Amino acid sequence: MKDLIAKTIHRQILTGQTADDTSGVTAAMCWGAHNWAAIHGDRGKGGLSFEVMGSRFAGKVTVILGFLDTYDISFTDKDNLTVENHNVYAFDLTKIIDLQVEMPLEEMPVCP
Repeated sequence: MKDLIAKTIHRQILTGQTADDTSGVTAAMCWGAHNWAAIHGDRGKGGLSFEVMGSRFAGKVTVILGFLDTYDISFTDKDNLTVENHNVYAFDLTKIIDLQVEMPLEEMPVCP
C-alpha cells in the first residue's frame, strides 16, 4: 500500500478494539483479512479495501474517508449485496467491522 490514507486506515483498524476489547490485530486475523489495497474514492478522497472470511460475513470490506473526517464502510458479499455504515469515527472502525464480520446475530446490540 503506497497511499497515505490507506496506510492510516490500516493502522487505525489494527490499533483499534472490538466491542469485547479484542485488539485490532487479533480481530483482523480472526476475520481472515487479506488482499489489503489502497483505493481512490469519489472527488479525490482515498480509502482501503480488503477481503474477509469471517464467521458471519465473507466478502469485500471498503473503507472510504469522508469529507467530515469520518469513514463510510461498505460490506459487499459474493452476490454483490452491500451493507453500508456511514459517518464512522476512526476509533469505531474496528468495532463496526467486527460486528458485521464476526459477531453472531444473537449477540448483535439492539438499538432502542
